[in-house]
Amino acid sequence: MPKQFIKEHWASRSAFYNYCKTRQITSVSHLQQKKENTPQAVPDTLLRLLLLSDGTMTRLLEGICLATIGFELAEQFETVLSDQDAKSLSLPKGEKAIKRQGWLTLGNVSENTTGQRLDGMPMRLVYVESVLPISILTAKLHHEILLGRKPLGQIIHEQGYLFRRDDIQIGQFLLPDIAKGFGLASNEPLWARRYQLALSNEISGLLFEVISPNIASFAYHYLPTI
Repeated sequence: MPKQFIKEHWASRSAFYNYCKTRQITSVSHLQQKKENTPQAVPDTLLRLLLLSDGTMTRLLEGICLATIGFELAEQFETVLSDQDAKSLSLPKGEKAIKRQGWLTLGNVSENTTGQRLDGMPMRLVYVESVLPISILTAKLHHEILLGRKPLGQIIHEQGYLFRRDDIQIGQFLLPDIAKGFGLASNEPLWARRYQLALSNEISGLLFEVISPNIASFAYHYLPTI
């Protein structure tokens, strides 16, 4: 098996799990490189946890960073499902959906009291993109999503949905625009996953998540001093 894990290709959760048994995955953080005392094993452990875990990404990041996780909306619009997405969701062609693109951040945009970027905005931890068929959404869920203020994971938790991920796929990719959004070089390889979102045992959407290599440094930096 190559040293770089199936780069530029998606692999199943089980294939990624078996790979991690014999090799460390790497995602070098420029912040971590500047912190000599940062444990070198943390990035591998955190990346595995984030990529393989069940439950919402929002709640997991809250536990890791011990901070409120906010949402920075980049773009949200109504669209028509592609043929491939409609097939994945077992829906007819032409079905309308909400496409949502944004960032899970360390702290809220409106209440920015935690980590900040140079432009004064909260640090970006994860890029998130969702495709949510309108016909499947309840009126309450639809309304909250359209507001564009909260992470999807927080909305799901607050409205009491049972949450499950199906058909998780994981890979490492060159995503220049997203890398720049994290404040990284455009050629920085990034770990990502995509999956079907199931709410109350019904497939309700498609999600794509890209993890910043800097998460480990943020978590280490904001640990409480004992």
